[in-house]
Amino acid sequence: MTSSPNTKFEGTEIAENDFFSSVASHDLERFHSECLAWLFNAFPDFANAFIQKFASKPGVFKRAFTEVEQLDLVLYYQVGAENRAVIIENKVKASEGQREISLEKAKSYFSDDVLKEELHARLVNQKYKLSQTEFYYLRGSAKKSFDDRFAHISGHTGIVICNDAPPESTAPRKTNTAEGNKGASSLVVLKKNCDFIFLIPANVDINRISPQINKKPAGFNKEKRNKWNLTTDPFSENKWTTITYLDLLESFITRESAAQELTADELLRNKQLLFARSYISFMFRQCDLWQAQLDNQFVNYNPSEYGASQYLEVLASLLMDRFDIKPKIDVISGSARNPEPLIHIEVTDKISVPAELFTSKSDTNPSPTFSLGVQIQGSRVKIYLSAGEHYDHIEIKSKQKYADFFWERLTQSNRFKQEGNNFSITLEDGRIEKLKKVNAKTKSFTDYCFHRSLFELSEGLDTKPIHAKELFIYELVQLLQTKCSH
Repeated sequence: MTSSPNTKFEGTEIAENDFFSSVASHDLERFHSECLAWLFNAFPDFANAFIQKFASKPGVFKRAFTEVEQLDLVLYYQVGAENRAVIIENKVKASEGQREISLEKAKSYFSDDVLKEELHARLVNQKYKLSQTEFYYLRGSAKKSFDDRFAHISGHTGIVICNDAPPESTAPRKTNTAEGNKGASSLVVLKKNCDFIFLIPANVDINRISPQINKKPAGFNKEKRNKWNLTTDPFSENKWTTITYLDLLESFITRESAAQELTADELLRNKQLLFARSYISFMFRQCDLWQAQLDNQFVNYNPSEYGASQYLEVLASLLMDRFDIKPKIDVISGSARNPEPLIHIEVTDKISVPAELFTSKSDTNPSPTFSLGVQIQGSRVKIYLSAGEHYDHIEIKSKQKYADFFWERLTQSNRFKQEGNNFSITLEDGRIEKLKKVNAKTKSFTDYCFHRSLFELSEGLDTKPIHAKELFIYELVQLLQTKCSH
C-alpha cells in the first residue's frame, strides 16, 4: 500500500499534507475503531486474514460493527450456519478503567450464578468493582440496533451478543419502516462462540529489556495485559488475548506491500484502496513511534508518555519476585489531578490499630489494612500512605492521627527518622534519603515527595534505574511490614 507521494515510508518524516497525521491523534480510540471497521467492511479479505490468524475457529467474515453497547469493535463472521464474533477492546491509551456497578444495576447485568459465585466478595456498600474487561465479559448481553437502511440490507434489526439466545423483549427494537423488513429478528451471537481481543499500541519486548534489568519479571504476562482479577471457576481463565496494532496490521499485509505504489488499473478498480493504504501506512509509522516510546521508558522513564503503565507493571513484577510473602501489588491510573500511573501496594492485613482511630462501617468489624503508593510526577517522586481498600469498610476519624500511628511505628527503626515535616530513610548502602511532607488532598492520609534523582542508586552499586526503584520500594515495604504488623 502507498502513502502520500511526498512521504518516505522507510523514514520518520511525515508529509505535512498527510491526512491521517493531521487528524488521527494517537489517543482517539473511537476514531481508530471506526477506521478499522471501515477497513474490514470495505476489504473483507483483510477481515478474513485477521480472523484466520486470531480467531479460535476461523470462518467467513460478514460485517464489522463499532460500539455494540460499549464494545469497541465486533467482527461478525460465520462458520457454516454458526454465528461467531471476534470482540476487540481497543485501548489506544493502553489503560483500562474500572467499572463500579450498583447492586441494583448488577442484578440486571449479571446472572444470579455470577453474583453468587464470582462477585460476592466484590460487594462493598451495595456496589461491585470490576475492570472494564471483566464487566464486558461477565454481563449477560450487549446489543446494537441497526438503522432502517442496514436493517433492510441485512434482514436483521440488530445484533445481540449474549450467554443464551435472548427472549424477544431483550432484543433490539423492531424496525418496521424498512420495506420488506417487518417482523425481522435480531442477529444473535452466543458468547461461547466469541474470541476476546485486547488491542494495545505496543507491547513490552522482554528479550530487549532483559539486559538492562538482568532478569525477566516472573509476574509479567505480555499476552494478557488487561486487568483480570477473577478467580472462581468457570471464570478464572483470562478470556482476553492481548495483541498490538502491529500484530493486527501484519495479519493481513506487510510493510513492503503497504509501501508499494498502486497501479493505474488498481486505482480504477477500487478508488477506496488508495485511502485504505494511506491509513495502513500511517499506522505502521505510528506503531514504530509507540514502540519507541515504550522502549524508552526502560532507559529514561517519562510518566506522561505512552507505555508508562507497562513500565511500572514490569517494575511491580520484579518487585513481587523479591518477597517471600507476597503483598498485593497493582498498577493503577492516577487521579484527575495527577494522571500518571502509580504502583499501589497492600502492605499488610495484620495491623493492630487502636479502636479509637476508626469506626467500622459494617458488622464484620474488619481489621484495617495499610497501603503504600508510589507515583513519579515529573521531577519528583511521591509516596503516599492510606487505609487501602478498607476505606470502603472503615471510617478514619482523623487522617493525621491515623498517619501518626504508622509513622511512630516506623521511627522505632533506626532506618527511619522524622523531624517536623521532614522524613528520611537510610538505605542499605548507607545513603539517607530525605522526603518532604506535602498536604494530602485525596484518600491518602499523608504524602511525602522527594526529587526523582534520589530514586536512583549510587554509582558503583547498580547503574540500572529500574533496579534502584525496585530496591527502594522493596526496602520501604519490608520495613512497613516488619514494624506495622503484629
